[in-house]
Amino acid sequence: MKIKFFYILYSLIIVLEFYFLFSYSSELNYYHIYRVLIFLIGFSVIFLIKVKQINSRIVWISPSILLLFGYAVVHFQMFFYLTFGIDLKNHLFDFVWASSSVINKSASISLIGFLAFQFGYFSSSNNFVGHSKNKSFLVKFYEKRGSDIILICTTYALYFLFLFIDDSYRGGSYQLEEGIGGYFFLIFNIMLTAIICIKLLRIHNTFDSIDLISYINEIGLPVVIISFWHILFSLYIGDRGPVISYSLLLFGLFFFKYFNLRFIFLILIVIFGATFLTIVGKARRVQSNGGIIAKYNEVTSQESLSNRFETSVPLEQTVELALSIRCLNHAILNVPSDFSFKYGFFQIKQLFSIIPGGSSFFLKLTDKGYIYDGSANYITYLIQGENPLYGDGTTVAADLYLDFGAVGVFAGMFVFGFLIYRGEFILFNNSKSLFYWLFILIYFSFSLYIARSSLLFNFKIVIIGYLILYVNYIVILFNEKKGSIFSK
Repeated sequence: MKIKFFYILYSLIIVLEFYFLFSYSSELNYYHIYRVLIFLIGFSVIFLIKVKQINSRIVWISPSILLLFGYAVVHFQMFFYLTFGIDLKNHLFDFVWASSSVINKSASISLIGFLAFQFGYFSSSNNFVGHSKNKSFLVKFYEKRGSDIILICTTYALYFLFLFIDDSYRGGSYQLEEGIGGYFFLIFNIMLTAIICIKLLRIHNTFDSIDLISYINEIGLPVVIISFWHILFSLYIGDRGPVISYSLLLFGLFFFKYFNLRFIFLILIVIFGATFLTIVGKARRVQSNGGIIAKYNEVTSQESLSNRFETSVPLEQTVELALSIRCLNHAILNVPSDFSFKYGFFQIKQLFSIIPGGSSFFLKLTDKGYIYDGSANYITYLIQGENPLYGDGTTVAADLYLDFGAVGVFAGMFVFGFLIYRGEFILFNNSKSLFYWLFILIYFSFSLYIARSSLLFNFKIVIIGYLILYVNYIVILFNEKKGSIFSK
């Protein structure tokens, strides 16, 4: 299929969705939902066909495919339930759908974001010939063994300091205490992420093929120990985020470049992984002093998520994620009818959060209260009011919609798809840029969760991680000039 045909096809469908977005009445139209889901399935197939043409194979564990999979679960699973007559219980309908008047718009906006990502991805592949042929000085530096000794020692120190300060986390609590302990934990996570990234950089630029045992050995025992301990302790306290992100960060490159899983094995991993993490998530909410076994027994006796529906539901493991469509629905219901678009406020706030204390400073500068502390807080306010019992979170489409409407969803997802292709190009070839290497690996590690977050949420990890690596380079360079242990 020619590139021009793809441009015309994607442009036509996206323009069509914008037309329907502003022309449909508020009454729920099932034919519109059917058409959106048909486009979803059809363009998913087209994406896979085109990816195979570009890369000569389909890499199932890749940033783009995992991103689109997570996006589809969050933004479309509930629409499949709706069309198959799997209805929510009456008292939950308005909680999830906000109002029947927004369902058509929610479907169109979700599809616009899905297609915009693919459009940006293919647009990047069409005019991109590769990054600079010369490796940056930081890439050359971190390809050397021993360049990360200071970082590894500091990471261990930060983790033990955090455990010493934060009694609640050490005792198995999911909620971190506020204060300096939280900052230690944040820097620990960013530093560990940066260390893993440079370990993988060395592997990526050195080996064209490698087995799993050698791959783990190349990462190194100190990094493997602290990483697996962090994953296991996160499981113990019921925090699923680090389990997913660090597993993908550690092994995503291996399955992308060195060992391509078959589709059937990927499906089995997703099913068992989702089931296991659902149990972990339920255990997090269990108040029991009887240890892991007692928590498990209480979890298995809890009410199933499928009980929120009139009938039993398929894919119950992802229902919790699928219910997140409520974030977009309530955003559409309230904005711009009751509240105006924010015109970049939430995106700018994310950029300010890169600086320690920057987020609070920005809120004070703009004279905004806590409900404006990110789109997740704002959506929680839209759903529950000023005295919420819990956080409803956000979705990538809802976050962009609150700032710029459907146009913002298109533009944001297009640019994101454009950048993700360029990152995947690095994963297929030697990396010349440390910054882009950090970008693609970090977003790879969060690829399944980005749909339930915002595009810029993880960008501060990229920026701070890069700055940490740069400072480490300066420190070692200074010591080398003084003839320290780091000299050759």
